[in-house]
Amino acid sequence: MNQIVTTDRVSLALSLFDAFAAGDLGRWQERLAADFTFSYPGMPDGRGIDAARAYNAPFTAAFADWKIDVRNSAVSGETVFAEITINATHKGALATPAGTLPATGRRCRVECVLVSRQRGGRILRESTYWNVPDLLAQIA
Repeated sequence: MNQIVTTDRVSLALSLFDAFAAGDLGRWQERLAADFTFSYPGMPDGRGIDAARAYNAPFTAAFADWKIDVRNSAVSGETVFAEITINATHKGALATPAGTLPATGRRCRVECVLVSRQRGGRILRESTYWNVPDLLAQIA
């Protein structure tokens, strides 16, 4: 049975995915600590709000119809854990380090784990774990 914990900490942790769904990373960016760090696929030791926004912005441009399903979540002290399923359509060009993938109109489903460490109502560190090759195979 899935366990969904609904707290202010969980809502704060899900800010990134809410921003994707709204197509507005500003909502998420406002919730980050000044010394924010992150770990995303291909960028495990990221530092800074601008670098995190640069990583995430291509996804908001490429996938305009994000649907997020939080399957499980848990809170332990300052840390939130969430299992998320993302469904979206590749409607825009996706800029990647290897080049730009033009829109294909294909639907994709991505399983993701989010770990968010927080303090004082701000996100200090955010880590997302998801399968990049699987996403690319679905939209190619």
